[in-house]
Amino acid sequence: MSPFSEGQNRYALMPLFLAGVLFVLLAPLFWLNSGVPEGAHAVGGSEYSGLYDCVFPIFRYGFTRLQEGELSLWNPMQWCGTPYFANPATGLIQPLNVVFLLVKTEQALAVQGFLSMFLMGLFFALFARALGTGYVPAVIGGIVYAFGGTAATALAHPEILPVLAWTPLALWAIREFSRTGHYGIAVIGGIILALMAVGCAVQAFAAMLCIVVPYALLRMLAGNAPFFRRTAGFLLMLVIALLVSALQWAPSLSWLIQLDNPLSVLGPYDLAGIFPSKLREIPFQCLAATPDVLPRPGYLGTATLLLIPLALFQRHARLEALFFLLASALLFPAAALGHSLWGGRLPLEVLVFPAALAVAVLAALGANRLFAAGRDTLSPLVWIPPMIVLALAAGLFIAASAPMRGRLIPFAAVVFLFLLLRLRPVGVFCALLTASLLFIDLYAAGVRYYPHPFAEPITEFADHARLYQAAQEQSLDGRILMNTHPSDKKFTANLGLLAPLRSAGGSRWPLTRDQARWWAMLSDEKAGEVSPRAAQPELLNYMAVRVLLAAAEPFVPEGWETRGVRLRPARSETGLNMYLNETALPRCYWTPGWRAVSGIEEVLKVLGDPGFDGRRNSIVEPNSPAFAQLAMLAPNGAAAADAPNNGVCTIREDTPGRVVVRVEAPQAGLTILADTYDPGWIATLNGKPVPILKVNGLFRGIATPAGGSTIVFVYRPLTFWFGLALSLAALATLTLMGVGMLFRRRQLSPN
Repeated sequence: MSPFSEGQNRYALMPLFLAGVLFVLLAPLFWLNSGVPEGAHAVGGSEYSGLYDCVFPIFRYGFTRLQEGELSLWNPMQWCGTPYFANPATGLIQPLNVVFLLVKTEQALAVQGFLSMFLMGLFFALFARALGTGYVPAVIGGIVYAFGGTAATALAHPEILPVLAWTPLALWAIREFSRTGHYGIAVIGGIILALMAVGCAVQAFAAMLCIVVPYALLRMLAGNAPFFRRTAGFLLMLVIALLVSALQWAPSLSWLIQLDNPLSVLGPYDLAGIFPSKLREIPFQCLAATPDVLPRPGYLGTATLLLIPLALFQRHARLEALFFLLASALLFPAAALGHSLWGGRLPLEVLVFPAALAVAVLAALGANRLFAAGRDTLSPLVWIPPMIVLALAAGLFIAASAPMRGRLIPFAAVVFLFLLLRLRPVGVFCALLTASLLFIDLYAAGVRYYPHPFAEPITEFADHARLYQAAQEQSLDGRILMNTHPSDKKFTANLGLLAPLRSAGGSRWPLTRDQARWWAMLSDEKAGEVSPRAAQPELLNYMAVRVLLAAAEPFVPEGWETRGVRLRPARSETGLNMYLNETALPRCYWTPGWRAVSGIEEVLKVLGDPGFDGRRNSIVEPNSPAFAQLAMLAPNGAAAADAPNNGVCTIREDTPGRVVVRVEAPQAGLTILADTYDPGWIATLNGKPVPILKVNGLFRGIATPAGGSTIVFVYRPLTFWFGLALSLAALATLTLMGVGMLFRRRQLSPN
């Protein structure tokens, strides 16, 4: 049997094991080469800043809680509290992220990169074998996919890597089911699709669906199994994927509905790569063999360019060759023009990932055709492909730069050697040489001139540790607000997840409609960073912001005292200043009066009224079940200016998913906890369930009677438990069915 023919034994254990060992060795070698070279300076920019101010803090917070035995559903350290698990980018249930439970986050970011690239290569080799290629051509395609410019780009985005790793395996399941019609493979395919969906960047998942879904439709129409069986199997894949991934999509969908802009989860995405800005720059991307400060996602190796045309010579996979050729021809230009199409509102540049996968498939098919010896050495099917490659290499040599020529010559020599001998062992040897040359090519071109937490740990925050401790002490039971630049690695807006500091703001986290409107009154350009010229700085008082940490230059507010906010400079260190807000309300307090106001716009107007006293009165949303109870307990509404306000509130217990408050009130009134209101929170008053009021536009309130009361807030989002029930039921059903089929097979097998 030819090593490049389809054959009967597509997945021999030893060749696949050797391929796996190869990718295990190459993955860390390629990744470690992706750091800042010795003597070079790292670049500063938004392309990698998300790794420091978003991915690292979010992963460390969530997986640290998991190590302590708690699944984080709520994040109390940002935005006065916000759902945590509902954001799929947290990656808590992505199996490839289990490394974050085993080692420090800095090291885990590197290990996850190794693991993802290894699986990208190995799973691609499986898919290439399903297409009928030989093992070595399959490895060549895996090298293109796992170590090309797209992989170097993705290394700065650990939330992207898992979906890139699972996608080739999903394509393998689709191809194998359409060929065999075995429902067991359809079940595996459904589980793989679910793994693609959970705990990853939504942008990357949506991008990879752009190649998975059309390929499934193609195989549904062109498979070997009966059409009805193929259709039923692909529907089964979809149902299983939806049920198994329900644990993620159920709470995420509920969260998306509340957002000011649900498409913000698909919004602009800064990939750490140099993308072409015009169509005519795409060829240069493909020929850019020399490294730059950032990798070029379009560069997938010199040999790859020469192998692509040969994919059309594969008779047994010509349909796939045409499909992936069309896919790459459509996806690469769309990715290149991502910043200009639709005003940059959608991150079309992520389409470079499915485009690279399509090119890798073409490279594997082309290599399989190129190094096939055949029985008749004089047949045109044997010598025409090498001649085409040599002709293309000659033309490219004339037009290419010096570095590109240096990569063309060794590959052309390998092809010429095979053209002279055209023997099967020589073909295998030349294919192995091509794989080696291709990896060296991609290794040299994939250098990244930007830092990584693995090489530059950011966990200690030694530069400002004393100031952070002082800020935490001064905040008492209130919050800290951090004004910082996104590229600042030592002082991030999401520092609350690391220090820990309970923060009123944050960075790169979608906001609800009310939060977005609230922050528009505090910031000029983006939420999370307060402007000295804020329209309503008094909103900081209601957020219980007691400390403001400002990076770089001193923070000089304009007219804040006339708005009821007094900031006092407290401490200053190089590049960081601390201010105390002397007018902030406590995080938990009691008011004797209230006022019913509907809509965030009207609430903001009332809160901005100089005559409104937030220590005596609160704004209550009347369209809630709790409003009737408040009207019964405290029917007088707004409190008079001389009404006593001697209620005492104390936070007795404070964890991410549970807050216990003790209140001593002289009369019936309203107890406010300045934490974000969310439908997932439930409350009890003296052991009895009570509805939660939406107070002051964003926060939680409980109507409380006179005397002493204990209020317990617990976060139990129904969508999470609904999704968990669906996922567990689906997995339990699949497990029982698998055990039953195995038992039946043993019963039917001869003794």
